[in-house]
Amino acid sequence: MSEDPYVTGAIAAEIVKGVQEFSVAATVKHFAANNTEYQRMKSNSRVSARALREIYMKAFEIIIKEAKPYAIMTSYNHINGIKVSENPLFVEQIMRNEYGFEGLVMSDFSNDSDHVRELAATQDLKMHFGDPRTVCKHMAEGTLSRETVRACVKRVLELIMKTTCVNSEVK
Repeated sequence: MSEDPYVTGAIAAEIVKGVQEFSVAATVKHFAANNTEYQRMKSNSRVSARALREIYMKAFEIIIKEAKPYAIMTSYNHINGIKVSENPLFVEQIMRNEYGFEGLVMSDFSNDSDHVRELAATQDLKMHFGDPRTVCKHMAEGTLSRETVRACVKRVLELIMKTTCVNSEVK
């Protein structure tokens, strides 16, 4: 929306509020430091913690706190060597715990990230394909907890309820 993260956050927050007034999910994207189309599936954004917070994530923080979007889409890129969608620092600790995001986190379409690592980072939905056999294998082995997967499934179902069921009627 703008090069200024405060302007972007303010404008986007109002758009999200307006869209969601009608039980339609606004999906804010692409979290975070997604600044190139060149090799976007493999790019590695090398960014200091301060620049991440003050420039690349500030708009997301504003949108999350002011508008409570129903969904956020992660980016393809790595940040400092780790895929955003697989990184619990960004998805769970910052987005969910620090900013208070309660909605659904989804991957970008056809990303090549590891589905199990995404779930472990509390990313809820793999677009457009996942790896259910490997997820089940890791759950059976105990390397991915049932509670983590249940929490992800719960957020998917909550999004469905917010967007399709109003006053107990399916739209």
